[in-house]
Amino acid sequence: MAPFAPSQRAFERTDELRDNILYYYTIPSPPRCFLLLVDSSGCVWRSELCDQPPCVAALAQQYPGYHLEADAIPDEDAHNEEGNGRVARNGIAARHITVRLLLHYFNCPALPPNADDSAVESRNRMLDELVRAVPLHIPPSMYRYRDTWENLRRIPFGRAVSYDEFLRDLGNPDVVGKALQNNPFVGLLPSHRIVGRHPGLLGFASQIRDKQWLMQRERRVAQRVTPSQDY
Repeated sequence: MAPFAPSQRAFERTDELRDNILYYYTIPSPPRCFLLLVDSSGCVWRSELCDQPPCVAALAQQYPGYHLEADAIPDEDAHNEEGNGRVARNGIAARHITVRLLLHYFNCPALPPNADDSAVESRNRMLDELVRAVPLHIPPSMYRYRDTWENLRRIPFGRAVSYDEFLRDLGNPDVVGKALQNNPFVGLLPSHRIVGRHPGLLGFASQIRDKQWLMQRERRVAQRVTPSQDY
């Protein structure tokens, strides 16, 4: 995959879309998958973990006024020839650039067991840069969470940070707690890297299951996690 510079559009507040279409993708990351909603400009509106294909009718109810349209995961050499979507560069639709990046991010192969520290650090840094290159749409109702989410994006791949340490930089436990709980970008904004005092994962039962899966996936890929953190 060609290098991709970090986006200057890390968080966007867009009240309306030009075409009112949200494209949805199911990206396999065995044994589970990620559901993505992406608009024609390449902004991600939603990312969540699934055990089976999503119920589109139920999902559509959460986005009144928008049409949800299934879109195939693009091949590496695919070009946007159907004319529905903004073209970013080289004839490739902007949304397809986003999906390619996330397909690689969610399925990056593990390093060999004998990989040295520099290889691990390089891999972690590459994955951080890759996911930070993806612009995220923030609906107006969640704009107050932006500072919390920006700080989440700074936590390195494969690392864990205590809730108390994370809160020190932000100072509003009510807003921070709600931002972590209502994170619509599972796997992209790494709430799963925030741990409790014991240590232990925070959240409801379903959230903890997802967090455990995400941290285990990161261990396999990066072979790097803070030694004191045992999930």
